[in-house]
Amino acid sequence: MPITPTGQAVIKSKDDGQSYVIKANELDWNQVSADERKMGTEIQYLGDIEHPELGPLSWSAWEYPAGMFNDSDQDINGHTLETNFTFDPVFEPEEDWDSVEDHADLPDLTDDQLQALSPEKQQEYMIAWFHSQFWDPAQETPYDGREGGYQYVQGGPYETRGELEDKFGGIVKEEIIESAVDEIEVDGTYEWAPSPAHPDQLRAAEEYYESLGPQTFEEINAALKSGANTAMDTPAAQFAAAELKQSAEALIAAIDARQPEHGGMGHNGPALDDEGNPLPDGFEDEMRETAAALSTQMEAATPDPVAVVEAATRLQRFRAWLIPKIDLAADEFAKAIGKTAGTATAIAAGTLILTSIVPGLDTAIAAAFNWLRSILL
Repeated sequence: MPITPTGQAVIKSKDDGQSYVIKANELDWNQVSADERKMGTEIQYLGDIEHPELGPLSWSAWEYPAGMFNDSDQDINGHTLETNFTFDPVFEPEEDWDSVEDHADLPDLTDDQLQALSPEKQQEYMIAWFHSQFWDPAQETPYDGREGGYQYVQGGPYETRGELEDKFGGIVKEEIIESAVDEIEVDGTYEWAPSPAHPDQLRAAEEYYESLGPQTFEEINAALKSGANTAMDTPAAQFAAAELKQSAEALIAAIDARQPEHGGMGHNGPALDDEGNPLPDGFEDEMRETAAALSTQMEAATPDPVAVVEAATRLQRFRAWLIPKIDLAADEFAKAIGKTAGTATAIAAGTLILTSIVPGLDTAIAAAFNWLRSILL
């Protein structure tokens, strides 16, 4: 099962009011369905348990697309769920992390996942994590003997023990951390510089991209069409790609949550119809398709920057159309107060719909701009 629960669920009984703890490893999970969808197969898993006090309990988890947690639900026999499990993608506990060629691809394990590993695997993972974040300063750091040695212009120096304790202290036993420190420092390096995947380096890269280069989608598009060089495999670009994919999918979810009941044709309909729905028919579909295009590009082996520019520009146009409607909806709501409560409620609902979508648009547009800036050389 590529999706697994961790932690514990706390359920309050409807009968005696007592809270009971269900540990994640107590559930028996099985695949119960597999349906083909646009981005591949959606698989449903069902985990259940017969509790001596609460009776039959079950949880469902959906994997979609492959390898990604999509949603979860539970049937807890009418009781109250106070705390739920955490659902995470499964990692391979026997993976040889130290042999991963690109340490930037190291999975970020949860506390529960890390504690489930053997002491040997915990040490192996900590060493791999450290080398994913920190480099020997001899690799890139400028050296000036007159100024005292290495010049840590991108952050640091960092000490092995302090960084491991900050990350893993309280999760991994102290003696295992100590063993990892000894292994990392075996060649005599005790002070470290940030690697390209370190937050300091990513932040420096972001500041660099903000300090130069195109400032609008039009300027980016012109640079691309004039033959500007791009690099999509840098840590900064990969991080920006993940952020863009996540923001595009969040916008899709916000649009899907609207569930509009009706609307007019075209983009010139009334700002608010008689049920408080301010968006014309088809508007959400176009916006959703555009967000999906961004997500698809970030899943491609080699995304098309021009296609990303075009999609992001469309999102800007959608936003430009929406903003005046929010203001108008607020004005209409103010006028409706004192008339009929039903009209006011409908207009308020329309305003809420708009204001729930616009933040998602803002985030997706900004994420597209950041990715495009990050790949330009």
